[in-house]
Amino acid sequence: MGTIYEFSEKLKELQSLFETPSFNYMAEINDHITKTTDIFSRNIGYYNDLIVSLSKLSEFSTVSSLIASQLPLKLKKFDNDELNNTSTGDNTRRLTSLDSTDTVDVNSINQEFFTFLSKYSQPFVHSLKLTDFEDGIDNLVTIEVREFVKRNLFVTYNWLNTIYSNNQKDSDVIAGLLRIIGVVVEQENSDMLLPIVIAGLANINSKTQEAALMVIEQWRTKNCLDALQTTNFSSVWLKEYAKQIEAELIEELCLC
Repeated sequence: MGTIYEFSEKLKELQSLFETPSFNYMAEINDHITKTTDIFSRNIGYYNDLIVSLSKLSEFSTVSSLIASQLPLKLKKFDNDELNNTSTGDNTRRLTSLDSTDTVDVNSINQEFFTFLSKYSQPFVHSLKLTDFEDGIDNLVTIEVREFVKRNLFVTYNWLNTIYSNNQKDSDVIAGLLRIIGVVVEQENSDMLLPIVIAGLANINSKTQEAALMVIEQWRTKNCLDALQTTNFSSVWLKEYAKQIEAELIEELCLC
């Protein structure tokens, strides 16, 4: 039988077999952060604001969840004003600064955002068709479009035009699109989407015509009045509604 010291050492050896080895979590985390920072050192800011905004909607909106999950892959901003070049093998990729005024850079940024929006057109339209619109009140869909407008107004408006073009025969989509336009698009930008409103006025569906009239009533411009005066309404109540708006605009615009 060994000494008490030998017994004690054997006991420590046995205990060590059942102990969880020490693990430096902070070191691992710091290492991960360092590697991530190195990979995305030129990738900051552009999608952060949109991720925050859409993440608030993600628990309510399927579209927002999909978009928020894909933003880091699709939207890029580079902090410094200079354009950076990264090489992988023989391939060199030019990194574009969001603040650049170079025509090629601006077009590239716009195309990237338009491609990003186009990918979600179908789920967005599905969400739009399920939405109940109330006069002048924001809902999840209009809030979502507002976020896109904040990111890039002209590309978002172009995207809305393509949604109209691809759904011309679906009166529910057009009516919903017009309700969004009436809430989101400001008067100073109204001419950019006025063709959709004019098409809505000419639509045979009364729901679509009503939605277009509501946009006219919201924007209240001379071009809106011209569009109104060149439209024929088959429904009696829509005709009365249009006459009321027309009279108000003529008085407001001092055209009497």
